[in-house]
Amino acid sequence: SKDNTTEKNILENGCFVVNIVDSSFVEKVYKCISFHGKERIEKSCFNLVDASKICAPLVADCKAHLECKFIEAKEIGSGFVIFGEIVAASIWDEILKKEPCDRYVFMDQAVYLEDSFYSNISKVEKI
Repeated sequence: SKDNTTEKNILENGCFVVNIVDSSFVEKVYKCISFHGKERIEKSCFNLVDASKICAPLVADCKAHLECKFIEAKEIGSGFVIFGEIVAASIWDEILKKEPCDRYVFMDQAVYLEDSFYSNISKVEKI
């Protein structure tokens, strides 16, 4: 939504992180939307660490991250879309040690669908 703490932080700092969340984090992430600003960070109990290339923290417990430099924000309806350039990416070593077809299932990436529904990658097939 427009004019929230997340948008203000991105615009002020010129950067942001996309933390790739696995299914073990779904409830924790969903609950944290009820908090705002600094309270969200305090009540979420995420382990934050410094990013390698930007001045925004990473959630250490996430298996992968994208560090992004802010490019532009576009208003769409009552909200907005943030565009950024990926300047660094990180992923747990144990994921990279797996066979390519097993990496995505092991990451267990959660994707929000709607109204408290989510899904994850549970099957990978080669073309």
